[in-house]
Amino acid sequence: MKKLSLYIFLGFLWCTNSFALLNPSIKSYIPKMEIDKNIKYRVFNMCSGILSYYSLKINAESNDVKDGLAHILALSDAFAGFGAIVNQQSLNLEKIDTNRRDERKRYWTNHYSKTNYQREFILNDVDTCFELTSTENYKEFFDEFLKTFIGYYREKVGWVRE
Repeated sequence: MKKLSLYIFLGFLWCTNSFALLNPSIKSYIPKMEIDKNIKYRVFNMCSGILSYYSLKINAESNDVKDGLAHILALSDAFAGFGAIVNQQSLNLEKIDTNRRDERKRYWTNHYSKTNYQREFILNDVDTCFELTSTENYKEFFDEFLKTFIGYYREKVGWVRE
């Protein structure tokens, strides 16, 4: 009986650790992003999902965040669009598969909501996605997207409404 309980206990430890290894933070993927399109696709979809999930969390916590909420939702859509473009290019499709884009966004939003991620982990992933919008490769795209859709522009202090 003691051995059985020991095996069960060790099994739980092993499963918990192996699950943690399957879900590394978004930051761990960033260096490999430009080398592998599949990783880039995963990062864009993860950012879309984590920002979508984060918008649900902050919306539930406060009613005074309408501008910030619009900004986060717009970034989530922008990342989903980026993921769709990468998917289109890698599969040589003539047009973007919007069903696939929406499915991936829902998948990652649900993934973050079903697994009990710690608050710090979520905030780190959200911060990573915001940092990604400031990199040379993507800054111009995000600036144009946010100006067009929700009237935000970038200042030294961060994103501000026009």
